[in-house]
Amino acid sequence: MKLLSWNVFNENADATRIDTCLDCVTPDIVCLQEALPIHLQRLQARFPHMLLGRDYIQRGSLCHLAIASKLPLDSSKVSAHYPENKPHPSLFSQRAGWVEFLDSLSARVQIQDGSWLQIVNLHTSAATGPSTRLAEMEAVAKEHLEVKGRCVVAGDFNMFSRPCLAVLLALPFGFRLSDVAIYEKQTVETWWRDRGFNPTTRGITMPKWRLQLDQVFLREIRASNAEIVANTFGSDHFPLIVELDASE
Repeated sequence: MKLLSWNVFNENADATRIDTCLDCVTPDIVCLQEALPIHLQRLQARFPHMLLGRDYIQRGSLCHLAIASKLPLDSSKVSAHYPENKPHPSLFSQRAGWVEFLDSLSARVQIQDGSWLQIVNLHTSAATGPSTRLAEMEAVAKEHLEVKGRCVVAGDFNMFSRPCLAVLLALPFGFRLSDVAIYEKQTVETWWRDRGFNPTTRGITMPKWRLQLDQVFLREIRASNAEIVANTFGSDHFPLIVELDASE
């Protein structure tokens, strides 16, 4: 079973690139962030099962989170973490006019050995400090991870903070004092490991800033192959493709 996780970039409404990416990686399950309605139309043409949530509003346009699957989705759940029309708290995002909903999605699919695999898709806040994103992950865990068993958590975690950047970002992004010393990528990976999950990829997923913001975490299932596809297909993020092995 092949899973794709990708922030498709809501400022690029070109839907043909979605088809190009899907033709290239041929996934069975897709987790998208920042998907516009025109992107979702391309998914719906290929995948019979889909679960949608709200991501955020930028310049008046709502983009979405999506789980799309060739296999039926069971026990689907959409959790809202912020109320309607709540402006983002940081100075940077207020000026950008963001309204972040940051729903999280989960659903189960039945895999080859007859067991169930839970899929979780999320997108944490961008222009804020790492303590806010950690709190959002806690909320996702409370909503979706209380059931034990095999699980995949995919998404854009925005794990960019590090001490050398925190000095510049503290004021516009609303960092707390405790945020300044955090190497966020390591902190996020440790947070998930403490809950039984292992990261699948290493490398840059946002080439513009040479950062790994995106990740796929696995619990009780291993990846026979995992890679960051070195082609943005018109996004500002590289796609992640993970081949899941249920044989163990």
